[in-house]
Amino acid sequence: MNESKAVRRLVAQPHLGFTLVEMVVCIAIIGVLAAIAIPGMRQYLDSQAIRSACSELADSLALGRAEAIRRSAPNSQLVIVGPVCSGAISNGWTIFVDSNGDQCYGNGDQLIQRSTPPSRGVVITPALTRGTTSTSNAWIGFNGQGMAREPAGNFIAGTYTCSIGGSAATNAVLTINSLGRIRQSGT
Repeated sequence: MNESKAVRRLVAQPHLGFTLVEMVVCIAIIGVLAAIAIPGMRQYLDSQAIRSACSELADSLALGRAEAIRRSAPNSQLVIVGPVCSGAISNGWTIFVDSNGDQCYGNGDQLIQRSTPPSRGVVITPALTRGTTSTSNAWIGFNGQGMAREPAGNFIAGTYTCSIGGSAATNAVLTINSLGRIRQSGT
């Protein structure tokens, strides 16, 4: 009699928890959903990194232009936005008053702002025209009227393309005209 009461109690208790089969099915569903979502997430993160790097460069160019206008900078003392001396702009850039006309931040130049390299391996590729010469030299100088100029007075215009090699994310492009106006596209 005692044994039958114990059996009834076991039968009457509700089933608590998950079975091993139910847990394996849930893990398989989560795995399939993750496999679908991860490539899209990677492209999204790459797109955000590209957009962020190009926006930061556009903000720096706008700051350099505004600072040149505020200072009424002559062509001999341009406000420069560019890489540290002969480095690549993808390694970061500086904004400075170029007091000695060498387009390289150094002694006697006044630092306005320094940036850090972009995240996630974003590469910034310049394609600029100085007067009638095309160049991949990445610096841009602004004079007191806010125009993109060299110390000799020649205009500077062109593009900076922000991209991540091997990524499916859309490249972003900054376009600077000789008047110093900046336009961003592709983001």
